Amino acid sequence: MADTEIDVERIRRRLLDLEGRVHTLESIAIRSLAFAAACLLMLGSALPTFTDARSFDPMTVRLLTAPFAVLGSLGEDEDEQVFGVVMGLVFLVLLACVLTAVGICIAQWRRWAGPGLVLTARIVAVLLLVGMLVPVLLTYGASKPEVDDVPGPAAWYFVPGAVVFAVVTFNEHLRQLWCREE
Repeated sequence: MADTEIDVERIRRRLLDLEGRVHTLESIAIRSLAFAAACLLMLGSALPTFTDARSFDPMTVRLLTAPFAVLGSLGEDEDEQVFGVVMGLVFLVLLACVLTAVGICIAQWRRWAGPGLVLTARIVAVLLLVGMLVPVLLTYGASKPEVDDVPGPAAWYFVPGAVVFAVVTFNEHLRQLWCREE
C-alpha cells in the first residue's frame, strides 16, 4: 500500500513538472511569434519602400511617413488631389492597422485576450494581408529598369510580419495560447 502511494505521489510530481515545462514552451513559442510579428511590422513600416531618384532632391518613401508625405504634396490639379487624398487615406489606414497589430502583439505577449480582441485581430490581419500588397507593388514598380527609382527593403520585412501576425491570429492552436475564450 505504501509503495502505491509513493508511486502515485511520484507520478503527480512528474505530471506537475511536465505541465510547467509545457507552459514554459508555450510561452516561449507565442511570445517569440508575437515579438517577431511586431518587430517585422515596425521595421517594414520604418524602412524605405523605394527612393525616387529622378529629382535633384531624392525622396524616400516609407510606410510610416507616406500618408503625411502624400497629403502634404497635393498639387493644384483636381484629379491629382483626389488621387492624393485617396492614397493618403489608404496609407493612413495601413499605418493604423500596423499600430493596432503591434498593440495586439503586446496582448499576445501577455497571453491574455478576450473574444473582442480576437475579432479585432482578425479584422486587422485581413487588412494587413491586403495592405501588404502596397509595399510589394511599390517595390516592384521601383525595381523596373525603365524607372529611375531604387527599391527599398521594406517589403522584405512588412510581408513576413503581416503573414506571421495572420498565422498567430487565425491558427486555432496558436490562438489558444494567447486567448482565453469565454
